[in-house]
Amino acid sequence: MTLTNLENVIIPRHKAALKRQELSLPMAAAVDGGILLPHHTHLDYGCGRGDDVRFLQAMGFRSRGYDPYYFPRTLKRAVDVVTLLYVLSTIEVPMLRCEELYHAYQLARQTLVVSAITGRSTNHVGTPYNDGVITRWGTFEKCYSHTELKHLIEDTLGVPARYLTHNTYIVSHNSKALPLIIHSSDRSYLAQCRSLLHSQQQELKSAWIPPADAIIEKHSSIQKGKRYSYFRLKSRSRSLPNGKLTMHLGNAANECYLNAVEAMERRDLLRINERRLLRIEAILDGMS
Repeated sequence: MTLTNLENVIIPRHKAALKRQELSLPMAAAVDGGILLPHHTHLDYGCGRGDDVRFLQAMGFRSRGYDPYYFPRTLKRAVDVVTLLYVLSTIEVPMLRCEELYHAYQLARQTLVVSAITGRSTNHVGTPYNDGVITRWGTFEKCYSHTELKHLIEDTLGVPARYLTHNTYIVSHNSKALPLIIHSSDRSYLAQCRSLLHSQQQELKSAWIPPADAIIEKHSSIQKGKRYSYFRLKSRSRSLPNGKLTMHLGNAANECYLNAVEAMERRDLLRINERRLLRIEAILDGMS
């Protein structure tokens, strides 16, 4: 039997917080990958008992932790990097997960790091509840596949999610992003979301869009004993301007390179918005 009546179930989310003897895997990956550096201001959103934050502070990082149960007084203000680690897996209502993801992203000036649980041990087998289970401790647990988590992030925030490590993704702050809670059951809100997405799609399509197979490659060369780097835009389909296979973009400060990066960004946003529109249409059709 699957439970769905929230009024009869109280979920002690704080009991899902683990005690750690070292940095969690996604936090360690963010540090090792240079995503989180000592000079960055950092907020661990939903930090639980705060072990990751204590380890980072001992290492000289400018980290703070917020948790509605353990650290409710921490001010939730904008920082360079926000981490949202395993939090989504403990929230029993899908729309609330989207809202917490949205709030965390709004606080990130540069980067948001998101991770979720991918599998359960035999100790976590429990009563099916909504799209997850209630564990033996009374907590809720939702496991995500890599694709499912990536789509949740992109569909909610409207920006590409880049893989970092085991079921952990990075989202860069994007001023063009259109975050939307598309898991909402409010018909008028979803209709408004659809209208906003259609408007953004038209704006994105007004400029050149690279083909689906286009990539930006970094190259290096040595001239007069000095090494320098440059970039090329490459497409196998010969659909670049003038039917070319490659376009020389120069270095990272070159206008051609910056324009190519913006064009690739438009392509990614178009792809994500197309999927978001399909999701909204499916939800609205289900309400009919």
